[in-house]
Amino acid sequence: MAGPNDAGTCEVFNAANVSVGIFSFNAALTLALNNNNYTIKLLTDITTNTPITVSVTVTVTVTGKTVTFDLDGHWTLTVNTVTPASMALTVLHQGEVKLKNEKLGTAEFNVIGISSGIYALNGAKAAVSNATVKHDGTSDEACCVYVEEAGTITVSGNVTALGVSGFDVFGVGAVGGKVYVGGNVEGKDYGVYASGNYTSVTVNGNTVGGLCGAYAYSYATVDVKGDATGGIHGALVRCPPWATTTATSITVGGNATGLKDCGVRCEISAGQPGSGEVTVNGKVNSGGANYLFVGTVSKATLSNNDATSVKPGYKQYSNGVAMSGYLTRLSVRQSRSSRHHPAHFPPVRQERRIPRPLPPPAVVPSPGILPPAVCPQG
Repeated sequence: MAGPNDAGTCEVFNAANVSVGIFSFNAALTLALNNNNYTIKLLTDITTNTPITVSVTVTVTVTGKTVTFDLDGHWTLTVNTVTPASMALTVLHQGEVKLKNEKLGTAEFNVIGISSGIYALNGAKAAVSNATVKHDGTSDEACCVYVEEAGTITVSGNVTALGVSGFDVFGVGAVGGKVYVGGNVEGKDYGVYASGNYTSVTVNGNTVGGLCGAYAYSYATVDVKGDATGGIHGALVRCPPWATTTATSITVGGNATGLKDCGVRCEISAGQPGSGEVTVNGKVNSGGANYLFVGTVSKATLSNNDATSVKPGYKQYSNGVAMSGYLTRLSVRQSRSSRHHPAHFPPVRQERRIPRPLPPPAVVPSPGILPPAVCPQG
């Protein structure tokens, strides 16, 4: 296994796919970033345990460039940062990082950061195999995969966000962008957090969070093909007062489980309108007194559903509040649910802090985008 400065570890191809020479990884990356549409083909496994510094604040930065990493079907590139508050991969301003000849388990591009594994902003696109954050408390919060302002991130494998007690750590954070995860998501506090127009997160596997498995707010959509499990809520939709459609939504293909409160919460603020929707194709499991919370009403059993449902084969639970143009709705395919206490699960924290996934130091989410509270008790 080679280091980033070992000679003869990468071959570089220009935009016309013509080889321009064989270099060390750092030299190849510098050459690619000084040009455009260059491909770096790995000739061996490469791991860097120190930052690959392209700017003073991040590890690997791609700004307005396209760089392709060719893994040749059997080599692994690992960016494993050890600098406090560091990010493993940052792609900005229509930049793009592509993968070629990736093969999970054999040929992977893995990123491991302290405050962020991968970050995409302002139309940027990025692809990695697996992303990991190991937050050490040197920043207020950490988010393993974070996208905003029309960025797009694809993780073909798993997202894992670990951290120390007392700090919010997110698996996936999306504020105005798209994220696709081919495997599972685990967040010490939140598995998936999505907020804002044109925001969507798709997880092909399961999502787990110490507080909440999947959270959607303000027109964001989350689609979890597997199970959504949270220390408090499995799935939580928080409906803003200005939302007149059910565009804010979460779909759970498997089971939704909340260990300390309800399995699913689709809520509006007391005395205010709001619209949103949660659909569960499996079971709703709860370790608390209520299975569901819809609108402003707790549901202790799954028998008090609506008389009719807009989705055949599903039990529907709505807020029952007569506000023209507004609907908070929850649909459950199976009525068989249970009190559920998985044996192995991240520790549950009791704090209620606002989720603010950590951007680069110079980029701060606009005030008012994020909700005033998350995961309240039912």
